Amino acid sequence: MSETWPVNLDRIFGGDYWKALYEPSPQRLLFDPQREHSEPGVAGLLRIYRERLRELVGSRLLPESATFGKPGQPPLFELLFFAGNPRGIGPAHRIASHLVRRLKQ
Repeated sequence: MSETWPVNLDRIFGGDYWKALYEPSPQRLLFDPQREHSEPGVAGLLRIYRERLRELVGSRLLPESATFGKPGQPPLFELLFFAGNPRGIGPAHRIASHLVRRLKQ
């Protein structure tokens, strides 16, 4: 890994939150108590990214999203939806839900 990656990830995520993905989890696996469970890297990064965005824009970040990529490979990108005005959250939620359903067909 290049030395610039941690700096770039800190800039993208607004801090070093992503480093938690590389720390051992206290949660043990059911069938192998010696092995610790950890969240997959890309899924974890997407989760942290959404959490940070929610901290910044609150409820204007809609819960709908669509992840794109080839099956069995890390996602290429994730489509997130925002409402520009808090009064538009209801209509934006309906539109985003419709779009996500159509994209997943």
